[in-house]
Amino acid sequence: MKLYVDDIRQLPQYHPDWTLVRTYAEAMKWLATGMVTEISLDHDLGEEKTGYDILVHLEKEAERKRPCPRVIHIHTANPVGRKNMEACRTSIERLLHTCNSCSRFHQEISVCWGKEKVDNPLFPPCQGKAWHSL
Repeated sequence: MKLYVDDIRQLPQYHPDWTLVRTYAEAMKWLATGMVTEISLDHDLGEEKTGYDILVHLEKEAERKRPCPRVIHIHTANPVGRKNMEACRTSIERLLHTCNSCSRFHQEISVCWGKEKVDNPLFPPCQGKAWHSL
C-alpha cells in the first residue's frame, strides 16, 4: 500500500493507486497495519504533529526491526522541515539496509532483499545470509 500524507494538497494525478490521508493520526493508523510499502510526506500537516514526527516514529520502528515503508518520499515546500526530514530518512534507510551478517550498509534495495542482481558493485551481497526487516 502507498500512503500520501498531506493536509492541503490533493493526490497527484500520477499517484492514482495511492491512499490520501490528511492527519498525523490517520497516517499512524495506516502505518500500524504494517501494510504501507511506500510513503510520501509533507512536513506541515496543519496540526502540532508534522511529517517529521512520522519519520521519527518510523526511525524507531526500523531500530526495532519492525515493518517499515521501504520507499520514503518527501514533498514538502518547507526548507527547514525538508532538511530535517531528509536526515531522518537517511537514518531509516541505513537501518533498513544494513546487513545482519556483515553490518555493512547496502545502498541497493535489491541487495538488501537478497536478490541475485547487484546494481552497485561497491556493495556486493553477503552470500545469501540473513537480512533484517524483511
